[in-house]
Amino acid sequence: MYRLQPRYPAAIVDAYGGAFDDVEKQRRVQTVLTGLRGRWVVTVDSDEMLELPYEDLPTTIGMLERLNATALSAPMVQRLREDGSLETPEVIADPFGAMPLCTPTLYATMGVKACITKYPVFFNTDTVVVNPGYHVRPDGQRTRLSGLRGVTHHFKWRTPVLQRLRERADSGHAFRHESAGYLAYLGAHDYRLPVTGAFRYSRQRLFRRGLLRGARGWDWARLRLDSFLSAPATR
Repeated sequence: MYRLQPRYPAAIVDAYGGAFDDVEKQRRVQTVLTGLRGRWVVTVDSDEMLELPYEDLPTTIGMLERLNATALSAPMVQRLREDGSLETPEVIADPFGAMPLCTPTLYATMGVKACITKYPVFFNTDTVVVNPGYHVRPDGQRTRLSGLRGVTHHFKWRTPVLQRLRERADSGHAFRHESAGYLAYLGAHDYRLPVTGAFRYSRQRLFRRGLLRGARGWDWARLRLDSFLSAPATR
């Protein structure tokens, strides 16, 4: 991040070292958000890449605003190697090429109940509270969604993740059961992930499967209805 920062119109406003901690991450992100009220915010984790339903961020946000939405839903799609193995180079120049398979149902196939919802783009109000993984609607029940869908590509499944899974499974973490379930499946399957139902990535395939979605007819119908209901009554 520090190496790339001078090449972009970006400022690093906070950073911390040491072991990763969900609570500390949430506290720091929430503090940063207080200085960004009244603006659209994009969040991303270091093992994720966000794919938008339109060609760029301004177009996507503009469409969300036209649809009176305050957040973009972008559920996770797990990225896998073709053979389901976890072995990858330490540095991957092309993650999409190294892990070409997509599956939105990996957790269920492994017998683990885990959350795949994500809300990585949202309008930041005084009542927005994010959780560490951005899995919960950022403004609670006040969050307004539309038919737009993005995809959060999750490049988690590499050999280094095993140590973190073991540490979490042996801890008091609230989601330790997920890590234990992953380890149990991997241990029983030669440390290979299931590729049944997975498909090779292309943007067109994501659209065909409904994982990526632009505005649809009912979005505009709802927008017209909202406009009608909010219009002042005439005599």
